[in-house]
Amino acid sequence: MLYWSRHHRRGRAYSRARERDRGEPVVRGVLSQQREEVIRLVRVELRDSESFDSLLRRFTKEVQKSGLLRDYRSKRRFVSKSEQRRAKARKAEHKRRRKLAKMAQQ
Repeated sequence: MLYWSRHHRRGRAYSRARERDRGEPVVRGVLSQQREEVIRLVRVELRDSESFDSLLRRFTKEVQKSGLLRDYRSKRRFVSKSEQRRAKARKAEHKRRRKLAKMAQQ
């Protein structure tokens, strides 16, 4: 068997190839069945006697409210589960400290 990198042997393709060589069934498309993608579009229609600048301003505001850019930027790179947990804990600690500071001011 040929591998295209030394680390490839440990990956999913290697285990599937081993299953196929043993005659076991290879299951594909499980992730695509579990995960549903929802396409969200932002639509802004031109009003009567509206300038392009105000239309563009309304569009950017709608995109900001919908959270599309935030989602795309967060999905630019892979974040492991443990890293997500650490970020969640950091965010909770930050929120707790802000709440304590706000209570101390009052």
